[in-house]
Amino acid sequence: SSDDGSSSSSMSPVVVGGGIAVVLVVIGVVAFVMLRRKPEEAQDKSWNAESAMPAMPNMSAQPTQAVAMPDFSAQPTQAVAATPAVVAQPQPVVQPQPVAQPQPVAQPDPAREYYNSVLAQGHTPENALAYTKQYFPEFQV
Repeated sequence: SSDDGSSSSSMSPVVVGGGIAVVLVVIGVVAFVMLRRKPEEAQDKSWNAESAMPAMPNMSAQPTQAVAMPDFSAQPTQAVAATPAVVAQPQPVVQPQPVAQPQPVAQPDPAREYYNSVLAQGHTPENALAYTKQYFPEFQV
């Protein structure tokens, strides 16, 4: 039984040495693989003409959409006046004031905006009309 205690104490330096050896082998393999790889600049990363690259749309030809906001400052407001309640006096009847209803917001005409944007790019009115009719066949000047 005294041999069991001495053999277990002699095994731990062997196990530690074996673990260190495994770690060194792994580091050596990783370094070898990293040194054998091609450098990044040698790899061809350019686009060729046969690749399916979509054409970039002309973003300047897109019409901008302006949103009309209602003018809330034009609506009347009612102020409530505080009266002291000393004597029960008949309160004057307050007639409700009609509140101005917000007007419907006019929707922008995308065909007109497209036509104006083509004109702004320097095209003649005839060309702008032809281009606009491609996308909006019902458009009239």
